[in-house]
Amino acid sequence: DRCSEILQSHLSLDLRDILYPKEGNIEELAQHLKQTSITQPVLFTIEYALAKLWMSWGVQPAALVGHSIGEYVAACLAGVFSLEDALSLVATRGRLIQELPGGSMLAVPLSEEDIEPFLNEELSLSAVNSPSICTVSGEKEAIEDLEEELSKNNINCRHLHTSHAFHSKMMDPIIDAFAEHAKQVRMYPPQIPIISTVTGTWITPDEIMNPVYWAKNLRQTVRFSDCVQELLKEPNRVLLEVGPGQTLSTLVRQHSNESKEQIVLSSIRHPQDQKSDIAFILNTLGRLWLAGVQVDWSGFYKDEKRHRVPLPTYPFERQRYWIEPVEQPRGFLASRAGLTNKGVDNSKRSSIKELQNDYVAPRDLDLESDYVHPRNEVEKTITGIWQKVLGVKQIGIYDNYFDLGGNSINAARLFAEIEKVFNKRIPLAILINAPTVEQFASIINKEEWSWSLLVPIQSGGSKPPFFCIHAAGGNVLNYRDLAHHLGPDQPVYGLQSQGLDGEQPFLTRIEDMASLYIKEIQAVQPQGPYFLGGYCLGGTIALEIAQQIYAQGQEVALLALWETYNWANAQAKSLFNKVYSQIQRIEFHIRNFLLLNNNEKLTFIGEKTDAIKDRKKVWAGMIAAKLGKRLQSSNGQNLLLYKLWNVNDHAAVNYVPKVYPGRISHFRPTKDYSRFADPKANWDELAAGGVGTYRLPVYPAGMLVEPFVELLAQELKVCIDNASKK
Repeated sequence: DRCSEILQSHLSLDLRDILYPKEGNIEELAQHLKQTSITQPVLFTIEYALAKLWMSWGVQPAALVGHSIGEYVAACLAGVFSLEDALSLVATRGRLIQELPGGSMLAVPLSEEDIEPFLNEELSLSAVNSPSICTVSGEKEAIEDLEEELSKNNINCRHLHTSHAFHSKMMDPIIDAFAEHAKQVRMYPPQIPIISTVTGTWITPDEIMNPVYWAKNLRQTVRFSDCVQELLKEPNRVLLEVGPGQTLSTLVRQHSNESKEQIVLSSIRHPQDQKSDIAFILNTLGRLWLAGVQVDWSGFYKDEKRHRVPLPTYPFERQRYWIEPVEQPRGFLASRAGLTNKGVDNSKRSSIKELQNDYVAPRDLDLESDYVHPRNEVEKTITGIWQKVLGVKQIGIYDNYFDLGGNSINAARLFAEIEKVFNKRIPLAILINAPTVEQFASIINKEEWSWSLLVPIQSGGSKPPFFCIHAAGGNVLNYRDLAHHLGPDQPVYGLQSQGLDGEQPFLTRIEDMASLYIKEIQAVQPQGPYFLGGYCLGGTIALEIAQQIYAQGQEVALLALWETYNWANAQAKSLFNKVYSQIQRIEFHIRNFLLLNNNEKLTFIGEKTDAIKDRKKVWAGMIAAKLGKRLQSSNGQNLLLYKLWNVNDHAAVNYVPKVYPGRISHFRPTKDYSRFADPKANWDELAAGGVGTYRLPVYPAGMLVEPFVELLAQELKVCIDNASKK
């Protein structure tokens, strides 16, 4: 409200009408937000208000850095100028820019050194945001020419939603006028250290109090990447983004390995995140507290309205009313409290064996579902199996498998246990649509259930559907996290392998798989353009699907391959190559591990432990199959997966791809296995429309797992949006 009152004389409308629009004015006010003269004061107001909220809760900054307009907020918080003067500067800055001719800005996935050869007198390097992302500004025609030139070099860029070419030579006509206005503002030495995005290092009082500096802030390159590198020299910093979005947090995480050790948090959720704003910021507050940040709880609760709730009294009649837990408490304290099973009828206890591991995790208090005890024997048995596989003590019937830490890796072990206990072979993809104990139990109770190659991983949304093809393992559970990060408006379907149900025969040729999957795809989307993708072998199948769709006269808008290579041209699997590949596999796991922060490392170790447990059973199945021995029924699921993997591997090696008439978008890790070093193992010679290569900051086998899958989703989302516009 204070900011809105100050800005009344500068703006033609009340700022509160934009931040809190009435239903009938939303579209009109959205147009106002596209005007720089309005956008910049709004941005300042949101950031300033958020910062003051955090400070009222006791979260005091030890240092400040602001990206472009954010530097005015930082200076205001540090006491360089008053709120009135800061808003006057921001409003004047926005008004002067609004009077300039329009321009464009382009985000380019190149370092400052690599983008330099593409620049000329009409283009300016407006920002260096991370070691591998820069922004270029200029006139619209010049930016379009740059985009075309970069595209020829297989460099995919993204237009920013801006009206002008900020931090470029197009700002030169207003520099003097803005400097004159800045001279009228009284400035003071900062009371909190500030890193300058103009110089990329700590700013001195003389610099920040000079009106010329603020003119430079308007025109020169934003050196945010240098600022982050300076901040990361202090290993124990907690970095908190204060603004409408999570862009800066993402840029910080794209820095060197040191940044992975930092705690980086945001104040506001991503627009496509379904969590409420209040829940998001409270979760951030809790994580700040866990990181050791002092919170002023009296300030946090200052405005809370409390009410007295009278409760009825009751007589102390020495009658015990206690719900027995599934797993009996143990130890001296439990005994003194009367919570052990002494004197309790053991016949009433669940028939499920207690977990033998005393170090399993307690119930996560962040789970959205309340704990509800299993109601029947099937639910009790399933709960026991989930406890054993997931290592979680208390699981209720409404708890979500994925929220409990489940993933595609330990799903194989889970379904092997299900087959052993219930003598039913159920496809792994069932977990996508039946992720709770209650839903899963309803599947078990059915005598028969429908089996389909097409799995709706995320069926809602208004965008064109994206079809993900299974890898060598045959199932599509590993695409669930990717679908989540693509946002709720993006429908995602998975194609799982025929034969996973144990009833139908495996397909041995890529061409046959593609032909069958096209029928499933066109049952959902009869006409193109189609959006296709796949990881590893899934990319190979997606390529053949695209070939056959083109042969039908249909259009493929996007073909995305993730860690997919031309297996027929890869190095032969000699003994040396097999040994060296295993060495590289270990190396890449370690490298992915080092990219994570401490909490993520614990999760990573748990996932790899689960993977080893699962593969031990698959390896046992492989050995038994080679020796011609019959496996016990309890290992049927693992033997099925081993056989399917083997069939799919042979199909990939025997597949000889033809020249593809369209464009391929290839998402690759930062380093490939040596057996794919030969250029013929890639797609440059087989894509008539060219290959767009996206190098992600992750090593092989990590692209689809958290937290790296979010980076893949960000790049893929841009590709989908760009392909949708064509």
